[in-house]
Amino acid sequence: MDVLSLIGELTPENLDPVYLLHGPERFLIDQAVAKMKQIVVQGPMADFNYSRFKATELSGSEIVAKASEVPMMAAKRLLLIDDGNRLRTKDLDALDPYLNQPAPETCLVIVAEKFDLRRGALSKASRRKQVHKADLLKRSQVVSFLTSRARVRNVSLSQGAASAVIAAIGPNCAALDDAVERLGLFVGANNQVTEEAVAQVVSNVREHSIFELVDAIGNRSAHGALSLLEGLVAKREEPIRINAMLARHLRHLL
Repeated sequence: MDVLSLIGELTPENLDPVYLLHGPERFLIDQAVAKMKQIVVQGPMADFNYSRFKATELSGSEIVAKASEVPMMAAKRLLLIDDGNRLRTKDLDALDPYLNQPAPETCLVIVAEKFDLRRGALSKASRRKQVHKADLLKRSQVVSFLTSRARVRNVSLSQGAASAVIAAIGPNCAALDDAVERLGLFVGANNQVTEEAVAQVVSNVREHSIFELVDAIGNRSAHGALSLLEGLVAKREEPIRINAMLARHLRHLL
């Protein structure tokens, strides 16, 4: 299942004991983890029932041991493992039996940039439908995603305003959510966001600006590159995304 669909289906009643989340759209993964944490980590003993580690901090057998711990005065506990793509083969081999028969009292979530589903334990986990991918939004998904984020933030978007936001930003989830938040602050409570408001608040941050930056770097134009970079940052484009897109375009050139 894709992570966007998973977010909509997460409830206390259907929470699974294992989730392996990966993909390029980190915003969706963070939203899924936040919803799982909201469901699982509750009550006065909440801090005792939530643990977070990097994959490099624990071996596979240590992850199994942590996942097998009994919740502290609660029905469930949440164990989050970051950088799951750095799990070694022997770690995955140690995890494999647990993933096949996980403890029902623990929600084990392993997050990665990308899982190699050809690897034995991960391949079997995928067949058990424990692996969920956060892909970049398809064109057909962008409008519904934007609408849902506007609903969460109590922002009313006219149809024209929604189209203008998408035209300016594209399918980037974090940027769309950020635009909705800024538009809501701009128009105030109970006011509908119009196309005029979008024109004032949301700047165009589509890829052509990155192409221009790549060209400036390729031409060794320090002044031009720095000016373009300053403009992108001023428009609240995420520096990590700028760097990732630069790397992608340079790979294409190579």
